[in-house]
Amino acid sequence: MAVMVAHSGVSSSRKRRFFSSAGLVAAGAAAAAAVGGMVGALGAVFPPVPLAVLVTLAACALLAGISASERPWQIDRETPGVWLAYHDWRTIALNGAALGAGFGTRIGYWAWYLLPLGAFALAKPHYGAAILSIFAVARLALSVGVTTRLRPGSVTAWRERFAGALDPVAVLLLSTLLFSTWLEALSTT
Repeated sequence: MAVMVAHSGVSSSRKRRFFSSAGLVAAGAAAAAAVGGMVGALGAVFPPVPLAVLVTLAACALLAGISASERPWQIDRETPGVWLAYHDWRTIALNGAALGAGFGTRIGYWAWYLLPLGAFALAKPHYGAAILSIFAVARLALSVGVTTRLRPGSVTAWRERFAGALDPVAVLLLSTLLFSTWLEALSTT
């Protein structure tokens, strides 16, 4: 994260680093809002009962994945290094968008899948946009803060501790999501 900000070509002073970091967070929030809005709109296509069935099937797949592997399904790569060569605002915008959308890079923890699943289950584009953009702002702002304050080795240790704590939370939230989705589906029939 700090490498992307440093290579943006606009980070020679503390003030410019702040604006580069803010641009990274803003690009991530915008990309996440677009993805979340599309997922919410996709959920709105389905009537309540078929939507609840699809959410249940996705939740079962997610629970199977959580129980089978510590590593989530993900595209296991960093953001492209060629973006570092731009040395301008594109470095920040592209990296922010990739990280904000969530699925284009390493995710690191199973709980991330609750976000698009929740956006789909709520079946409202503006809720989906809000859910994923809140995630993007939190992910990028915390990552910028952590990577600029900690030594490189300690960032990995911090991330691993955080990711391990999220799996039980993911199961609890997934159960709540399923319950509320079926409650909504059954109340409309």
